[in-house]
Amino acid sequence: DYSNDTARAADKGPLTGAVYLNGGAGNLSYGYSGGGSTQYGGSSNQTRVDRVDYSNDTSTALTKGPLVQGGRKVTATGNASSGYFAGGTSPNHSVIQKIDYSNDTATAVAKGPLTSDRDSFSSCSAPGHGYFTGQGSPSIKSTVDRMDYTNDTAIAVTKGPLSLARGYNAAVSSRDIGGALGSSS
Repeated sequence: DYSNDTARAADKGPLTGAVYLNGGAGNLSYGYSGGGSTQYGGSSNQTRVDRVDYSNDTSTALTKGPLVQGGRKVTATGNASSGYFAGGTSPNHSVIQKIDYSNDTATAVAKGPLTSDRDSFSSCSAPGHGYFTGQGSPSIKSTVDRMDYTNDTAIAVTKGPLSLARGYNAAVSSRDIGGALGSSS
């Protein structure tokens, strides 16, 4: 709770099943968890997408349309209308998979790929663009890819690089830049 961020976090409704190495995206109403693995140390690549309703966050998440292909060590970003899950392992892949929040029971749609196969990396959003940064394996990289939300079938464009090679990293957008969460930009 941002209004009381010194208090201990409260447990809320669970996902539909245990998962790790998954990605997360969302808008002002819902959070989506997608991909990952259900086996610690295993190679179980999940396509499952769970949706958490922020207005009723004590109930169990609902399963929504699956990803096109499973993967663990994925990352996700998005805007108010769509979530984009990218990368993953086994096999390593560069696919970006789009979830349309207005029709979240449909199977995700493959969109323009990253510039290379990536896993164990991070993502963040800015108005009109999603950024995918770093890579963890098989070698740590400083690569930054940018996808254009209005032309999401195009191959991502190399930007950056990061100041240092980073893997297994995290990224965050600084705030709701220009209403990115509240609009479809």
